[in-house]
Amino acid sequence: MYRKVATGLALVSLMLAQNVGIGIATPAAKLEVYDHDPTNVNVGGRVRVSANGASGRKTYVEFAPSRNRPGGPPAQIIGVEDGNQSAHIGFWTAPPDGVGNSNPVERMRIQSDGEIFGRFRHVSYHKFHNAVWTGNSANTILWFASPGGDDIDDYQLNGPLPIGGPGADTEARAQWVVPYNGRIVRVIVRVGNNSGSTPTIRTRGLALSRNGNLYVINPNGFCLNGDQFGVYECTQNCDVSRGDRVGIGFDLRTPQGGCCGGSCYAEDTHYWVAVVWAFEMWD
Repeated sequence: MYRKVATGLALVSLMLAQNVGIGIATPAAKLEVYDHDPTNVNVGGRVRVSANGASGRKTYVEFAPSRNRPGGPPAQIIGVEDGNQSAHIGFWTAPPDGVGNSNPVERMRIQSDGEIFGRFRHVSYHKFHNAVWTGNSANTILWFASPGGDDIDDYQLNGPLPIGGPGADTEARAQWVVPYNGRIVRVIVRVGNNSGSTPTIRTRGLALSRNGNLYVINPNGFCLNGDQFGVYECTQNCDVSRGDRVGIGFDLRTPQGGCCGGSCYAEDTHYWVAVVWAFEMWD
């Protein structure tokens, strides 16, 4: 600690080599405020500022409002650097568990672009993806193109989906890069056409490619005739992480049931697909 004094103005600079506590003899952070004996079950308030610069570049403000808590803090405000000089703020609270030692989880986030995400708005409809298929097909998995694509020419007969994998068609129109951690909860499909014929689709289910691995997300199969909408819940393997490369398509391998009959596709059938994301806890 040292003091600088200038004529007519006193400047005080503090250089701290250890943690500072207010109301606590052994502070665990650079600055910790604690105004009651921690062994008292009815302690007053506690506020602690800490940081994790080595992993995740996070800064925390932690709150213990009214009582002693054997576990982690019941509430936190966390600032996280996302990279490229951008950051977000997360608001975390601990769920009730009857014991008081559950750790907080993120409930709401203010993104670096100002958008707000949280469980009060936990489902977000992402843009429709349009694709066109001409001709009939069987025992394949067809992948919907992203905006800018004009046909579905990415398909896989069996095994892992090639998108994003070795030797794969890695064109951006056939895949999405996931913007944040979450879960695909359902897919909306519309079948239409421009050829005057009645389009028919009969599938084993919807398929999800995640970083080149194939999953069936609706194993029950479905059938659409004519200009119809279908809403299909994703039943398994739908968790995705920020940065994942994801494709959505129809799984035509051995269609289940006899709901449609005839061929799987009509000529010049158009398909529209939208993905709905449900936001879970962020890392």
